[in-house]
Amino acid sequence: MNNNPIAVIDSGVGGLSIWQKITQLLPNESIIYIADSKNNPYGNKSYEEICKNTALMIEFLLKQDVKAIILACNTATVFCLNELRERFPKIPIIGTVPVVKTAAEKTHNGKIGILSTENTANSDYQKKLIDKFAGGYSVVNVGTNKLVPLIENGKIDGEEVNETLKLELKRFQDERVDVIALGCTHYPFLRKNIERIMGNNVLILDSGDAIARQTKRVLEKTENLAPAQNPSYEFYTTGDPDKFSKIASGLVNKNIVADKVVLENVFVGKKIGIIGFGIEGISSAKFLLKKGAKVTILDKKEANEIDEKDLEELKGLDLNYIFGINYLNHLNEFNIVVRSPGVKRGLKELEEFEKNGGLITSQTQIFFDLCPAKVIGVTGTKGKGTTSSLIYEMLRAQGLKVYLGGNIGNPPLDFLDRLTSDSYAVLELSSFQLIDLKKSPHVAVMLMTTSEHLDYHRDANEYIDAKRNILRFQKSSDFSVVNRDYIPSNESDIFTQGKVYKISKERETKNGCYVKDKKLTVNTNGASEEVIKTDEILLPGSHNLENVCAAVIVAKILKVQTKNIVKVLKEFKGLEHRLELIREINGVKYYDDSFSTTPETAIAGIKAFKNPEILILGGSSKNSDFSELGKVISEAKNIKAIIGIGAEWPKIKSKISSIRQAQDKSQTLIIERAKDMYTIIAAANKIAAPGDVVLLSPACASFGMFKNYKDRGEQFKREVSKLT
Repeated sequence: MNNNPIAVIDSGVGGLSIWQKITQLLPNESIIYIADSKNNPYGNKSYEEICKNTALMIEFLLKQDVKAIILACNTATVFCLNELRERFPKIPIIGTVPVVKTAAEKTHNGKIGILSTENTANSDYQKKLIDKFAGGYSVVNVGTNKLVPLIENGKIDGEEVNETLKLELKRFQDERVDVIALGCTHYPFLRKNIERIMGNNVLILDSGDAIARQTKRVLEKTENLAPAQNPSYEFYTTGDPDKFSKIASGLVNKNIVADKVVLENVFVGKKIGIIGFGIEGISSAKFLLKKGAKVTILDKKEANEIDEKDLEELKGLDLNYIFGINYLNHLNEFNIVVRSPGVKRGLKELEEFEKNGGLITSQTQIFFDLCPAKVIGVTGTKGKGTTSSLIYEMLRAQGLKVYLGGNIGNPPLDFLDRLTSDSYAVLELSSFQLIDLKKSPHVAVMLMTTSEHLDYHRDANEYIDAKRNILRFQKSSDFSVVNRDYIPSNESDIFTQGKVYKISKERETKNGCYVKDKKLTVNTNGASEEVIKTDEILLPGSHNLENVCAAVIVAKILKVQTKNIVKVLKEFKGLEHRLELIREINGVKYYDDSFSTTPETAIAGIKAFKNPEILILGGSSKNSDFSELGKVISEAKNIKAIIGIGAEWPKIKSKISSIRQAQDKSQTLIIERAKDMYTIIAAANKIAAPGDVVLLSPACASFGMFKNYKDRGEQFKREVSKLT
């Protein structure tokens, strides 16, 4: 028995008439439907165009491990079926033609009408089939290219449709045919109209039931019928997915959500500008060069400010560069612009480029458009890197073929060519990557979400709305995981059509994963399972229990065994610069939490320990509100000292001082004016005693004293390693 999907191919929505019949006859089968709406209709296309486009759809489907393909387009069947079977011999391809045998059996006066597209009618294919079956029949072959465009726009009734039908059916009336075979899978949607015009004495036949029966016979013969299961239906279109989804939903009276799919190399010969000379920009340049594009990298830095290692990495490649303050002045020279995450979507130059017909995309969007694998996407204000890594390790422990990328520092285009339909891609996704994304992952995770990056986004609403794109384009066959404990995350479940799971470290969840009584429990479909005791989880910090819950429920959704989940949780130490234990010396533990660039993450780091703490706080501005951080520090009983650094330290200090004065509490030891990491660590070492924790959790960006949070963390590690 096999539960791989079967596939239905058509030039547009017509094949949905076949899809309906198959779902009725084979209710356990999962189905992938793909429509070449971009190139529809096929009725007026050349033989070469039809075969090429159909072959591209089959190549896409083979990557999805389909077990049979129904060629629902009669025109493609007539012209390409034999060629396609020769080209793809390992997959059964079932063609669609009018039910000529039944038509010949049912006619009383020997007059059969065939209604099809012009290409199919001109081939005379159906008449030859009838003549081959039995001679002596009068066949009236009517080919029209007027009906398919109407149906493709959702018009199956009304004056325009009926007037067009009357005109096309007049020959059948004049010839007094008593059986009409529909030679296009679009036309069953007009069946009632045709019956109304032709009258009750004319039998209308379509091939839907016959094709469904033939599909069943093929699957039985190859022992590929699906066992009893909950089938999934996926829909793809090469055209406008919103338009296709709306029209398809109306035709079959079901909620259909289609993904856009790119079947051919749309980049070859295109002039593409990549904005941003960073890790992702370099990755995009390499990928697009391989696709035959003419690539230019644009960056507002001057050439002498670019890292020499980055330039060396691209040495010898056929690339152009535009550096300096005027780097966006000539966007009109490009067909496509690829925006790196740090580049604001609302730049006036980008808006003008788009207004003039230019296409703006991103590495993330390109990856989603081309990826054959199932994608697990993780976003949130903090915790997304840790959660992504946990999911990755759990899937690896299960023996699955999995890749980790995205905001975590591994550009996904670097491993796109290695992915197949049985692979998994785990992506950490920032608001910068999600803000203009038009697809959502198969499994979407929305962790704790608060206000962040207000130096980039217009306001908190834009930031949260960008995050919600991870859910917005999901289908009913997808899954979402949201954090129950944060209002912006919890209220985001209305944006997905997927099945929703919720996580919490504060309360039970009916469908999801939660922490209670120092145990981590999964609750799905009314059944509960204790996964692990919280004191067995190696990852430090109570806030990380949220991330663990998210990873566990994702692993459960993807059928990872509990023993593999537990193994990872007992061994996973955490990510670099995220509450990373660097060293214990003379009884003092030094933790690098340099990735903490917000008050919320600093609070989580502070609360992770009960030992006396020496905090290193401060840095450059992200327009954060430090009121809650000041309150937490003031109320904590274990804050021994604070080493304040950077431009934001006075703001943090003011919040701490005002609360302490109001509560009449003694002052924590404050150390200031440290200008470099050597001085910071020297000060911490001087006052630290056995049992203390020295915690670098700055709550701020790093610029000014350091290049970035990684540089800050590396300097911390280096100076701690020198202690004796």
